[in-house]
Amino acid sequence: MGFTPEVQRNKEGKIIGYQIQVTRGSSSVPISLALSPSGTRVWMQVGIVTFNERSPATQEVLLELLGKHDDLWPAYVVYYPNWKQIVLSMSMDVTNFGRATLRPQLDKMFDKAMIVIDALKKGRSGGSEGQGRSREEHPEPAAVIGIASKHRTPGLGGPVFGVLTRYFTSFTPEVNGGD
Repeated sequence: MGFTPEVQRNKEGKIIGYQIQVTRGSSSVPISLALSPSGTRVWMQVGIVTFNERSPATQEVLLELLGKHDDLWPAYVVYYPNWKQIVLSMSMDVTNFGRATLRPQLDKMFDKAMIVIDALKKGRSGGSEGQGRSREEHPEPAAVIGIASKHRTPGLGGPVFGVLTRYFTSFTPEVNGGD
């Protein structure tokens, strides 16, 4: 069970992070990774949903998401008002960064993303706002996941990002986290 990192670049072509597709069974979650400006933390993000007319931020949805916060720690849900976007974020220390430390963190992030996706689905189906809508009118969270890589926090990346670059380029194309 491996993964192939996809390089994420800014407009100038500099590497700002990586996106890794983590799959379990029929579920797949793209997780974006970027190094903090201080170089001490690797931030993982999963884009969950962009609120719009097709996917409204109903009271039921927001209450379901808030109700799961204790289950998410050390990850947490962030709302970016400029993008009307919910993102799941979690960081890990770069000390002893490698296969043995990254794979369990990616698995943990996958688990946390599934908690948020399930809460979003429950919120959509539980209230009057979500009942009776077709799949086209009310897209599933998995259809809009993976948007975090488009909206990175300014300052992430740069020369300090070499830690992740060295890690991912030290393996041949598939990084197998199982060993």
